[in-house]
Amino acid sequence: LKKRDPMFSLLLARILQQQGKHLEAKHLLESTNTGNADLQSSIYKNNLLAEIFDKLERHSEAFEHIVASNQFVARLPASRQISRTSFIDGIAKRKEVYCAKNIARWQHLDLEPLDFQPVFLMGFPRSGTTLLDTILRTHSEITVTEELPAVQSLATRIDSDALDVHCISSDQAQTLRNYYVEKVTSQVQDLGAKRVLIDKLPFHVINTGLLARLFPEAKYIFALRHPCDSVLSCLTKSFDPNPAMNNFLTLKDSARLY
Repeated sequence: LKKRDPMFSLLLARILQQQGKHLEAKHLLESTNTGNADLQSSIYKNNLLAEIFDKLERHSEAFEHIVASNQFVARLPASRQISRTSFIDGIAKRKEVYCAKNIARWQHLDLEPLDFQPVFLMGFPRSGTTLLDTILRTHSEITVTEELPAVQSLATRIDSDALDVHCISSDQAQTLRNYYVEKVTSQVQDLGAKRVLIDKLPFHVINTGLLARLFPEAKYIFALRHPCDSVLSCLTKSFDPNPAMNNFLTLKDSARLY
């Protein structure tokens, strides 16, 4: 990197910040022009300034830079191609599908027992699911998946096959269970030696109706953190753009999703 390159200044500011030289890092960042067109550098600069102002206990200014960073994230090509409302619409649809009236239609399913106890670890993002994951995986009889898309793949298959989960037959349900197990075992190498599989993904919470129907023997762990902490943490976290995480670009949208 050349000294005139803005990235040189950004990296130097990061080093100064890590050394506890917050004011020096702040002055360097404020004198660095990343340009509106350089979105990634502008995101990095504002995130770093937010951290620095937070350390200096100048929280209003930290928040301003969080807002600025997220505005640049919203301008990324990947973000602009994503509809953030599609995730909200999906939640609303699930609330209609898995209402008490429809659940009352469920008939008993004759299902083959699984070789492991399924447990679904869920909660709002930034609620402590990763900390729980780290603790639970230390048990010799537990394995924890790292946010595999197995359940989402299951939901997608049900949608593509136009299946009515309320009237599903035992054979259809068993086929879907087998599909899930295949997806999981292809990613979890030591599953055969474990008694408990914990499938961790915060947004499993929106698929609990489907999970309850196909895995009646499942257990659930719901991580709960104070809403203000969870929402603020999501707002300040840089997520890869997707329909769910793009709801964390403003405080209003973050709170609404919670």
